[in-house]
Amino acid sequence: MQQEILLDIVAQNELTCELAFAKLTPENAGFRLTEHAASAGFMYRHLGEAMNLLGTFLGMPTQVQNTTMGRTDVGQGHTIAESRLLVEQGFAMLRQCIDTTSNAAWQDPIDTPFFGTVSRVRVLGHILFHNAYHAGQLGLTLAKGSKVGLSFIPVLLLFMFTMCTQLKAQPIDSGVYQGQQRQVATTGKIAQQTLMEGITTDFNRLRVQVITLPAQQQ
Repeated sequence: MQQEILLDIVAQNELTCELAFAKLTPENAGFRLTEHAASAGFMYRHLGEAMNLLGTFLGMPTQVQNTTMGRTDVGQGHTIAESRLLVEQGFAMLRQCIDTTSNAAWQDPIDTPFFGTVSRVRVLGHILFHNAYHAGQLGLTLAKGSKVGLSFIPVLLLFMFTMCTQLKAQPIDSGVYQGQQRQVATTGKIAQQTLMEGITTDFNRLRVQVITLPAQQQ
């Protein structure tokens, strides 16, 4: 009876999490809630990796390598198919663990670096909570997030367009040409100043956020 209950709990965790997972696509995998938050694709891969790696505390070996725990999002979750395979492997591992663990063994003490010594069933409970936590985080990111870019890019494009336009100007006579030179120089300085102000503003905002905000959530 205990085995059936645990299998049912895992099955419901997989079903509930899939409601969020099913909405993830290559097009929205890069969505973030803020510039410095993890992307939806990163969260998905992290969940799959963590499920398999945490399974080692249950005595289930794995070949999965950590690329997300304690790491910054640099595009690890770009390939959705790979992440989905990790998640599927993780749930299959949990079912196998339940099938091969005796009822009494679920009360065996397990040493962990997170909570100290806890029972085997509590490790299972943590894995399922971790799944649900990141599934909710992923769902919120897909619903409210977007592909966040740097705000000074439009200014940079405007600057480049202005410079290209000015390069096409043809001199008419020396007086007009000198006037054009002064105008081009003035416009160029203004555009450069605008660009640098945009870059400086973004840099200062990033520096303040790094100093004042908590570390990026996984």
